[in-house]
Formats: sequence, C-alpha cells, structure tokens
Amino acid sequence: MKPDVESGCCRPARSRGRGLRVTLADFFESHLYHVSVIFLIALDLCLVITDIALSLVYCSSNHNDGHSSGEHADEGGEGSHGSSHSSTPHAVHITEEVLAWGSVGILSIFLIEFLVQLLVLGPKHFKHVAQVRERCCVPIPV
Repeated sequence: MKPDVESGCCRPARSRGRGLRVTLADFFESHLYHVSVIFLIALDLCLVITDIALSLVYCSSNHNDGHSSGEHADEGGEGSHGSSHSSTPHAVHITEEVLAWGSVGILSIFLIEFLVQLLVLGPKHFKHVAQVRERCCVPIPV
C-alpha cells in the first residue's frame, strides 16, 4: 500500500481512481438523479409544446390576418389593424428561438450525461436494447 499524501491515510493506489467512478455510479442510481432526469424531460416537453402552440397560434393568426386585411383593404380599415400586430412577429420570433435553444440545451445535458455514463459504467452497461434505444433518441434532435 502506498500512503495517500493528501488525506494522510494508507489505501491502495487503485482505489483512489475508482472512488470517483463508484461515486458517480451511485449517483446515477440515486433518487435525486432520477427525479432530476424526470424534471428535465418534463421541462423539455413543456418547452416543445409551448413552441408548437406558439407556432400554431401565430401561423393561424397570420393566415387570418392575411385574409382579413385583404377584405378590409378596399374599405380603408387596414391602418389600425396592421399597426396593432407590428411588434408581435419579432417577439414571437425571439420567444421561439429561446424555447428552441432551451430544448437544445436540455438535450445537450442528456448527451453529456450519456458520455459520462459511458465512461463511468462502461459499454457493458449499454447492451440492453432499451438502453441503446434510449441513447439513440437523444442525439438525433440535437
């Protein structure tokens, strides 16, 4: 046994490197980890649904505005109608970008988590079909 200079105790040199692996492996099996993953999945789901809903509402309002402004163009009523929605496209565009980048950020966290699990648990852990399928779904949207 080699003495551990930093902690002042004697333990095998091999166990020092395994300490981080064991700690991370225990973390990946902890309740906190599973709750965090569920929270991130739910947050990503909310971001995507909000983005889709915003796109649908904005597209339908653009579609309706196009028809209504054409009908009102002959009547001279497009002045106030056009100015009330002048700031909406920019705000909607910025919101959609924030939602999309938030979703990409969450997917990136899952990708990093996969790489850390691969290093900590090894490739033997990913031989189960469900694990491989789950891990193939994460990088596709990124």
